[in-house]
Amino acid sequence: MSVLDIVEVAGTLIGFICVIFFIRQSIYAWPAAIVSAALFGVVFFDAGLYANMGLQGVFIALSFYGLHQWRCGGPVREGVVVQRLRVHHSIALGTLVLVVAVVLIAVLTFAVQGAPVTVGTVIAFAAAEKARSLDALATAMSLAGTWLQANKFLANWTVWIATDVLLAGVFLSQELYFTTGLYLVYLAMAILGYCTWRKDLR
Repeated sequence: MSVLDIVEVAGTLIGFICVIFFIRQSIYAWPAAIVSAALFGVVFFDAGLYANMGLQGVFIALSFYGLHQWRCGGPVREGVVVQRLRVHHSIALGTLVLVVAVVLIAVLTFAVQGAPVTVGTVIAFAAAEKARSLDALATAMSLAGTWLQANKFLANWTVWIATDVLLAGVFLSQELYFTTGLYLVYLAMAILGYCTWRKDLR
């Protein structure tokens, strides 16, 4: 087993523990998320999934934000509680996800192919580089899911369910088998998380 395999396994195990903490709404989820993100940043860099590698750095920053929100966020500074996302906020967030995904694909078009960024080159890149383009979309979705989770919006689990399905396919195509297995487990746990948090909805 190579060093990279050990890093991937460690990230997988810590990530699994992290989701368990999230389902239980334990504050320890956020430190675990920081460690897991750092390890997966190394794995994604080696696999050439640069959008997801960059996500890990942002995810670490969002994890510190989530830690703050869960500890002393909310109107009375005693931590946020499970809540619903309003429809117009959902539409705005969904639009932002699509915009971020397109921007990331445009950046990849220039970085990978050195081609000028036009509608045609971006569409051509997305068609030719499906794994990287889907990874970019999943990156935008993951950012949204993490922000929703930091503020304890129930909709975070819906976003993670969709993201886990997408990323499992991407990682399988890159032969990251441990990570693929983790995201299939994440999928089942996201469904469990949704059901569990829904009971605590106020």
